[in-house]
Amino acid sequence: TDAKLLNNSYPANISAKALQGSNFTNGIVYLYDYSANSFKPVDTEILNDPNKDAYIKPQHAFVFIPKQAGTLSVDASMFVGSDTKSRSAVAQTPALAINLYAGYKNSSNHSTIYVKQEPNSLEGIVDSPLNAPKVFSLSDKNTPELYLLANDDRFARLCIGGKEQTIPLGIRLQKAMYVVFAKNYNKNFTKVMLLDAETGKEYNLLEKSHTVDILPAGEIEGRFFLNVAVAADDYVEDDDVPTHVEEESVYKAINMYTDANNGNGIRVITTNVDLQHILVSDLMGRSMQY
Repeated sequence: TDAKLLNNSYPANISAKALQGSNFTNGIVYLYDYSANSFKPVDTEILNDPNKDAYIKPQHAFVFIPKQAGTLSVDASMFVGSDTKSRSAVAQTPALAINLYAGYKNSSNHSTIYVKQEPNSLEGIVDSPLNAPKVFSLSDKNTPELYLLANDDRFARLCIGGKEQTIPLGIRLQKAMYVVFAKNYNKNFTKVMLLDAETGKEYNLLEKSHTVDILPAGEIEGRFFLNVAVAADDYVEDDDVPTHVEEESVYKAINMYTDANNGNGIRVITTNVDLQHILVSDLMGRSMQY
C-alpha cells in the first residue's frame, strides 16, 4: 500500500501516541527523525510508557502507511499541549533605541532612532522602512527631531555591520530648547556612548540619560555622535552565520484560535515567544508575510 505524506494543519500539537493508537489497525504513523534525516515509526518505548509521548507540531509533516483500505482519523482528544520544539539560529541580533526628549526625560514630545547590528551588512544600509530618509515633522514646534547620518542621508533606522561603530547624529529643532538623550531599549549592546564634540565630553547612555543645555533652533550636525559596541559573544561574524538549525526543547507556546467576537479572525497569543514575522502559506506554495 502506498505511503501517505501528510501534515498537521491544526494550530495545536497532535499526540503521535494517540494518533497511532487510534489508527493502529489501519496503519503505522512515521515521524521525522532529524538525527537520521528520515521518517521512522513512533518509538515502541514511547507507545508502551504512559508517561512518554511524541508530538506532531503544527505544519510539521508525518507519514501514514495504511495496512488496509480506510481513513486516518483525527479528533480533538488527540490535541495536546507540550514543550514545543523551536528551530532557531543561536545568534541574537543586537538592537538599540535612543530617545531625544524636549525639556525633560519621558516628555511626550520626543523622537526615536533605532540601531541594529547585522552580519553581512554595510554602514548606511537602512533597516526599515527601506531606503526611506528621516521624515521631519514640520508642524510640530515642540518635538526635537533626532536622526542618524549615513552616506549624507538622514535616517530614523540604521543597520550596522561592525562590532563597534561611531554614528554621526543630527538634531533638528523648530525652536531653542533643552533636550535629553536617553536609552529607550537595549538588547546586547555593551557600549552606548554619546560624544559631544563641542565640549569634548562623552556620556554613558547605558547608565543614565544626558541633558543638554538650550540648543538653538535649526539643524545641528557634526556635534553629537553615538559610539556603540557589541560584545564578542553576541557579534556575528560573516563566517559564523548559522547554516543550519537544531532542535532544542524550550518552554514556549504559540496559541492560535478563531475569534468570533472580532469578525472570526485568527487571534495569536504567545508565551515567552517574540514574534518577528507571521508567514501565511497556502497549499500551492504561495506565501504572504505580515
